[in-house]
Amino acid sequence: MKKTIETKFEPGQKVWMLINSKAVEKVVRRVIYYISKDEERIEYNMVGETEYSTDAYEYYDESRLFATKEDLIKSIFGD
Repeated sequence: MKKTIETKFEPGQKVWMLINSKAVEKVVRRVIYYISKDEERIEYNMVGETEYSTDAYEYYDESRLFATKEDLIKSIFGD
């Protein structure tokens, strides 16, 4: 089986997300594609504040990330 995988973001790209109810800009470090018999999903790992910070080991679903701060705000409050 051959499959093309399309992601919203790529490594090195800046994205916006909510962390502890605050809008935060991060940089994508890795894009991970999971596939199993029951599901497929794309998750993103961000560049951490420091090399060994705990946020460097967090993974976020694609639906939680936005290209701009404005897109993030629209997702919360609508158009």
